[in-house]
Amino acid sequence: AWVVCFGIWYGARAAATISGSGIGTATAFTDLWHRLPVILQYLGKILLPVNLSVFPTQQDTVLWYGIVAAVALVAVITLSRKGNVKAIGAGIVCFFLFLMPALLVPDELNRQTFEHRLYLPLMGLLLVLPQTILLPQVSDAKKLVTVWVGICVVFAGLNYNHQQNFNDPFAFWSQAAETSPNSAYANMMLAARLDKSEVQRSEAMFRKAYQLNPKEKYLNFYMAEVLQRKDSVLASEPYLLAEKQISDYIKCDFYMARVQMEKGDRMGAIASLERYLIRDKYDAPAHNNLLLLLLDAGQTEKARAHIAAMKQMGMAVHPAIMARAGM
Repeated sequence: AWVVCFGIWYGARAAATISGSGIGTATAFTDLWHRLPVILQYLGKILLPVNLSVFPTQQDTVLWYGIVAAVALVAVITLSRKGNVKAIGAGIVCFFLFLMPALLVPDELNRQTFEHRLYLPLMGLLLVLPQTILLPQVSDAKKLVTVWVGICVVFAGLNYNHQQNFNDPFAFWSQAAETSPNSAYANMMLAARLDKSEVQRSEAMFRKAYQLNPKEKYLNFYMAEVLQRKDSVLASEPYLLAEKQISDYIKCDFYMARVQMEKGDRMGAIASLERYLIRDKYDAPAHNNLLLLLLDAGQTEKARAHIAAMKQMGMAVHPAIMARAGM
């Protein structure tokens, strides 16, 4: 029954993610072999949760905790003389079965080894622990309560400490960049939140992210935005073109209009702003820029029609632009 359920799940999930992203099913199973060390990493985070990350990656997660946890688990099972072999086997099988979907995520789709994927596999280890020497049959209720209260206090402290990393976006991405320094996405997201307060650090992190993965979604746009902020408008064009190929991010056309104006291509700038406004029709600065370009290009009738469309949407038009359009 579990095999049938897994087959149905995998077929539906592959259709929704792998096939939709143009990734072959064989890629998922090929990446599975590269992800096998994640099992040890996850085991370490379950039994020794001291190296948790809000945005973990396989590359930046050490194996030592997992190796220690695996050795310790084998030891406490071996030392227990009253362990139920069938219960231990069922728990281990349960752990691996519920972990399998996480291992089948292709790297091209998602490189993160998120810790919340352990909620179900954890149940398998909870089936194993009662069969180990860690949980002997204790007749003294007070002693048993003392042990468990101590364990709960320790884990509550670890939990409270880790919760601080979710206080706000800055805390989240700071911890992400610290614990996953080789993640281009984590570095990019922290840089985006520093671009107003710590400009130099933000730009350095954008450059680091670009070195890690120049094809990271939205990263080329951020690189272009940094350049245009420094008035290096023409230098931003390759990044904008690259981002349009990668994600077709909506604001690329807005910034491309400035590049085309710098190159003297007024008609190209008009076309870029028109494409942009199709997708974000309530951007007032973009509307005003388009009106100015239309008037400069002598397309007065088109400018008037655009003004009428703006008024229908309840948008204000600067009186100076109205005057230039003869309205």
